[in-house]
Amino acid sequence: MIKKIFITAILLFAILVLSPLNVFARVLHTTERTNFRKSPTLDGEHIRTYPAGTVVFETERLSDGWSAVTINDENGYMFNKYLSDAPVIGVSPNGILYTQTNVNFRKDPSTTAQIHVTLPPATPVNEIERLADGWSKVEIDGVYGYISNQYLCTQIPAREMYTLSNINFRVGPDVDSDVIDILPAGTKVIEIERLFSGWSLVERSDGRRAYIFNEHIGTEEAYKNSQKFSPKSTSTGNVSSTSGSEVSKGSTDRRIQEISASGVELIDWQTMKSLFTIGKDALVTDVWTGAQYYIRSFSNGNHADVEPVSQQDTATMLATFGGQWTWDTRPIWVTINGRTFAASINGMPHGGGVNANNGMNGQICVHFRGSTTHNGNKSHENSHQASITQAWNAAN
Repeated sequence: MIKKIFITAILLFAILVLSPLNVFARVLHTTERTNFRKSPTLDGEHIRTYPAGTVVFETERLSDGWSAVTINDENGYMFNKYLSDAPVIGVSPNGILYTQTNVNFRKDPSTTAQIHVTLPPATPVNEIERLADGWSKVEIDGVYGYISNQYLCTQIPAREMYTLSNINFRVGPDVDSDVIDILPAGTKVIEIERLFSGWSLVERSDGRRAYIFNEHIGTEEAYKNSQKFSPKSTSTGNVSSTSGSEVSKGSTDRRIQEISASGVELIDWQTMKSLFTIGKDALVTDVWTGAQYYIRSFSNGNHADVEPVSQQDTATMLATFGGQWTWDTRPIWVTINGRTFAASINGMPHGGGVNANNGMNGQICVHFRGSTTHNGNKSHENSHQASITQAWNAAN
């Protein structure tokens, strides 16, 4: 009897103390896509990125904002500001993934199925279901279809970007984190990961990694064009107490003032709905090139869905995007009934359309101040709002 008690005590000791995940571990949930690292530092080796809603076991909470966690018997570290006791409601178990290369977005899970559109690299998609035959059911801006999941990855492929203004380089992805440095406009960085909170983890030329607000970064072309239309005043919106910009000038502030100057107006989307009604035509002026074409409103829910009016309009619009359809955004001016408004447009046809004579299959998104995406993609939303700000700055 004594021998059995002794053996039981030894087993309990092993379970409670020696087990890599002891019973006192705290069950938490990731609140958004979160990096899982081998050490509690931004320079720590990246194991993988987990989507919002992932269950983790916190074994130790460190004093510097990190937690030691275990996921599927694997030990590592996460920023604990993205961990919560409460499960995340309404989050897909698969979450947001990114295309690794040009890939077809199809109507059905087959290589012979109709192609909705060919997506460029780094396009975010919401994976709804992963099928057993190598396909994934995904949603993009309210449109459902299928992609071969061998071309999907959990984080945006690293890409070369440039700062569009002076920007704070911070330890963590929030305005309360320490500022390491202020990167001047035109600084080349490698974007390692884009978060849904409007921040990006980037690496600068000396190998140092930190976070910047991604509304203020873009491609080399975007940087060069932003310099052509530098605003007369360097105050383009809310900035932090340091001289680097990072606070969104977009949908996070719904109390948007209507301003009119230099013939271009900055009007909130709720007001624009009554001006840019369904079926109405508008003249678009591409801010960077000066090219002009006409669009027609298709719907006006969270933002304006539009179609080019004619085949020539489609060709002109496509040319402003370098001749290739892309989810990238561009600053535009939209003229309706003699009034011109700052706006943003992306270059990826998607969903259905009603104009069979414009040479384009689908619709295009046009955003105005304070408009939002259909699927809550904050990174794309911030990109549109940044382009709207560029359009406004170019006129003032």
